[in-house]
Amino acid sequence: MHKLLRLPYRATSTLAAALVVFAACTDVTSDVGADLLGAGTAPEAVQAAPAVFEETPHRDITGSLDRMLAGHVVDVVAGTIRATGYADFSGGFDPSDASAISSVDLRLVRNYLYGDTLEALTLDIHDILGSWEALGGRADTLLQLGPRITSLTFSPGDTLAAVPLPQSWIDLHVEALRSPDFDDRFHGLAFVANSDAGIGGFSATGSDLFITSGSGTVSYNLSRAISRIERLSPAAPPEGTVLLQDGSGPSVRMAFDVEEFMHRPLNGATVRVSADTALDQMAPAHFVRPNIETLQLVMVPEEGAIGTVIAELVRRDGHVFEASGLDLAVFFQDTFIGVREFAYLELRLPVQENTVNAVLLHDATSGDLAPELLFVFSH
Repeated sequence: MHKLLRLPYRATSTLAAALVVFAACTDVTSDVGADLLGAGTAPEAVQAAPAVFEETPHRDITGSLDRMLAGHVVDVVAGTIRATGYADFSGGFDPSDASAISSVDLRLVRNYLYGDTLEALTLDIHDILGSWEALGGRADTLLQLGPRITSLTFSPGDTLAAVPLPQSWIDLHVEALRSPDFDDRFHGLAFVANSDAGIGGFSATGSDLFITSGSGTVSYNLSRAISRIERLSPAAPPEGTVLLQDGSGPSVRMAFDVEEFMHRPLNGATVRVSADTALDQMAPAHFVRPNIETLQLVMVPEEGAIGTVIAELVRRDGHVFEASGLDLAVFFQDTFIGVREFAYLELRLPVQENTVNAVLLHDATSGDLAPELLFVFSH
């Protein structure tokens, strides 16, 4: 048997079982999975010892999500993060409208902020010069940009950030704006940080290019986006903790020593990790880090693959993230008997939320606050 004490991992059935979990624990009072036991069988609760709990690089999927991120933030714990937003727009003019375009206003609906709640944020706007795909785009995507067009400045309290695009830009793009092939001829706009007050998030819903001509107005809606998220300086988590951060990473790779539990009939399983709430206090005045309510336990079939969510850990009692249930027990049972194979498991934040949210988690040296994996077996 292999002991899961170090990386890299191999996706064999025995190692897959040994890879079982980055964070875990089971409610010994639960009857979850009772139908897996024989009638009258007394359960036995056993806690697995943590073997691996460490940060690992991760570049999140940020393409084709409703939120686009842009800005620059200096966080005393999480480090310095820069986000560049790439956005494209879709629409069409009435072909019978021959009147001149008098204005084009960019309007972005803001629905997220990480950073200073008082200082204004400024973004420089650039044309994107070539075609690109958003679906599956990751946070390390880099697109070619043209010269700066103008800047967009908004206060953290603004829910709508708007700026008129200059006449020189309108003149350059007027044929594309009127073309029935606008979606192919125009490649979108990029939003580059020009201040370090924070990172804003902008909803695709309601964001647009608002075009005014002599015949009226028309909206070209924000149709797709990718957020490029870069870590410019390392994080500095306190001793005994590891950092998990959305977008730029890191995620957390974990494992427990479960070798002795192979082939035993499993009744229940719980995964539990504890957050260091001191992170909330480690920030300047007027600095906000949005709360994290859910972590995901992800099974990764091979190095670099997208992975599959096998459980969601929900925040309970202020600082504990926990998951349990029949599906989780069945997953671990399958790994024990060699039915399921995978490369490794990670804790991540939900892809669809698209943030740079961060959380400090207590590591395997933290005693009662260390990650827990508890199994309930039949005798």
